[in-house]
Amino acid sequence: MSETDGILSYQLYENNKLLIQQDERASIYQNWFLYLDKQQNLWVASADIGLWVWLKEAGHYRKVDDGRVPKGLIMPRQFYNSLPESFKRNN
Repeated sequence: MSETDGILSYQLYENNKLLIQQDERASIYQNWFLYLDKQQNLWVASADIGLWVWLKEAGHYRKVDDGRVPKGLIMPRQFYNSLPESFKRNN
């Protein structure tokens, strides 16, 4: 992760191969959390722009917002517990 003009920048690599490159504009001045679950899905929350998850499917990642998470995929408890109360109302 790095800071560029107040915007959070993150990438996920595996064996020196770039798998995820952030494409949102989350502010570093807001609260944010990242969590890599056991299935290698990357969960991201930012107080200014919301929740999303990068789903690992057949070795590639697909980004979905919290409202479009596939049925049966459960937000990791550790990630959920780190969220502000305002984010927990629908989860």
